[in-house]
Amino acid sequence: MPKTTKSESKVAPKEVKQDSKKTSHKSEEKESKPVKSTKPTHVKKTEKGGRPEKVGSDKGLNQETSKVGLNFNVKPYKAWLKTYYGQHKREVKIMNAHYVMAAMNEVLVFNLLSGSSEMIQKQKTGLLDLTLERFMMYLQRTEHLLTTFSRFHSRYEPGFDYSKQVPLDKKVFAKFVEKKCFHKNDTLNINNDTLNYVFYLVAQANINCAETAYIFSKYAKKTTVSGEGITAAASILFSGKMLSDILTKIEQIMRILKNKSKKDSDKEPNDKESDGDDDEDDDEDEDDQDEEESEEDDDEDDD
Repeated sequence: MPKTTKSESKVAPKEVKQDSKKTSHKSEEKESKPVKSTKPTHVKKTEKGGRPEKVGSDKGLNQETSKVGLNFNVKPYKAWLKTYYGQHKREVKIMNAHYVMAAMNEVLVFNLLSGSSEMIQKQKTGLLDLTLERFMMYLQRTEHLLTTFSRFHSRYEPGFDYSKQVPLDKKVFAKFVEKKCFHKNDTLNINNDTLNYVFYLVAQANINCAETAYIFSKYAKKTTVSGEGITAAASILFSGKMLSDILTKIEQIMRILKNKSKKDSDKEPNDKESDGDDDEDDDEDEDDQDEEESEEDDDEDDD
């Protein structure tokens, strides 16, 4: 199996700032419990009964994300793609690729965590810890996942924080895992080692699809990386149920984008072309509008 250098596995196009909020000493004593493991490494639980820590931006879903029915904000994916291509000296425009990548990540995270959590629920009762060992067992027993991700395993570096390589808002991610993947099951816990490995797989999938989509556009003599390009790349990387679910989700998103009115289209105010790219107006993105309103609506859903 080919290996990459250490620097290649640490491509971090868009770093996510860590939350400055600290958990109280009293809360740590109450919630942090040792996890039994046969491995020599120490495994820590995350906050809120083992759910992923809510680190990073406190913003909820932005307007553009809500319009297409996604749970992961699309704007960070646009920034990630631009930064990734910029680091590799590639001048390309983005046309709906960020929507498709966000949709792909949602399906990827859902399938990985819901599937593995269902497996351990069949094996034990009581408090269930989704350890890295159990998660790896799930991947090995699921043929289409093994086919996709086995090539990446040898590059994984346990001591590296892969959460910085994925364009995910950690608060939104934590809520997605709790509600969608674990279905608010308080007996399920995920430790940091497992969570880091999930981030690693997501990061590798994003890099792979971004690279493949760029190659498609290059040989088509295009200067745009499109949603169709990311979709085609995903079709090469994934297989089985994962691919089927991803394509279904992407089809839903693309249908919504095509049916949007001119006023609510993906083209932003300063675009020179109808290419879905915001050129140099990232800071004035329409994605930032109505974030507080969207977050309030999201909170109402929890009730």
